[in-house]
Amino acid sequence: MAAKDPARSKSGAEPFGALAGRCTACLDALYGAVRSTSRASPNRVYSACVAYVIRLLSILIAADRIPPQRSACAPIQRAARAIDDGDFSDYEKACAAARKSSGLGIFGKPEHARFSAEAFAIACRMLTQPRPDAPIEPIYFETMPLSWLGSAYQVLLARHPDETGEKLQRTRAYRKKRGVYFTPPSLVGYVVEGVLTPLIESRSRMPPEPLARITVLDPAMGGGDFLAGV
Repeated sequence: MAAKDPARSKSGAEPFGALAGRCTACLDALYGAVRSTSRASPNRVYSACVAYVIRLLSILIAADRIPPQRSACAPIQRAARAIDDGDFSDYEKACAAARKSSGLGIFGKPEHARFSAEAFAIACRMLTQPRPDAPIEPIYFETMPLSWLGSAYQVLLARHPDETGEKLQRTRAYRKKRGVYFTPPSLVGYVVEGVLTPLIESRSRMPPEPLARITVLDPAMGGGDFLAGV
């Protein structure tokens, strides 16, 4: 799919900081827009906004990567175009179609908060367009490492509503209280190799079927780094 924003249509690699900053700004703006009209608690609104930003980001990343033979390809690409255009109505229809064809909950209706067309427009603008008061930081959704999606999720989890519930903030005390700590990629690779290598070697002497039935569970997956490492 051809991206409307020229910054998104070129191949290349950008530092993760550009994406993290865009996602953080998107979350903060979206939370402010939704919180002002919601009766839900600040924490529930925050959780709903995190899920909403991650869904937008997932669609933008998947649009140019999903195989065309997959049933969800057309609706996901349609949703990405709607994000580019800021078309809330078409975005909602595309997500409903993607949910029906894929069965994935990420395309379902958000819980605990109502996202209006205005909130959607704010989120799209903050996530896809460079800020007018800052140097252009192009985000190459088509070619960025898939692990950045999990890393972006981790960045968003480090924020939380302040005491008034009116805005989000990031504090070390909150991260410590919630146990929000993340494993470096080098350690992820070391642990995955250490756990799976003996298992694979022991099953390599068996028929192929038992090897294919290996199931990996990460009950506190966070950004999914360990599962991606598998």
